Amino acid sequence: GLVGIIAFVVACFGITIGIICLLKRVVPAGATLDPRAGKGNASEVPPEIHGWNWGATGLPIVWGIAHGVWICLLGLIPPIGLLMIIYLGAKGNELAWRKNKWESVEVFLDIQNKWKPVGIAFFILLILGWINNILLLLKFAKGF
Repeated sequence: GLVGIIAFVVACFGITIGIICLLKRVVPAGATLDPRAGKGNASEVPPEIHGWNWGATGLPIVWGIAHGVWICLLGLIPPIGLLMIIYLGAKGNELAWRKNKWESVEVFLDIQNKWKPVGIAFFILLILGWINNILLLLKFAKGF
């Protein structure tokens, strides 16, 4: 029991750290950075940046930590988790653009597109988990 729980927690953190390391962006030495990015609220967000972010939707905590968007940690609070998924999906691109310095819009979008398939896969797993829990609750309720 206890060993299983410890192994599960270590595996979760290991997978999270692994995903972050694999998708971590390395800015080439001497690269020209887009002057509009990485200035917090003073950043100018190009129109191409706006749109849904599937990486932030499916992996809100992992994506948020990887991009330094610390508000994602509010998703660990159960009632707020669903709201954070929606918020990060809608505003994730803007938050990441404002938080980090990027070489260009194209590089930014390319990196966000790398997160997309993994985010969609985890979002589908999340929905399937919710459906499973609802079915279990309905089955349990019928027993009474």
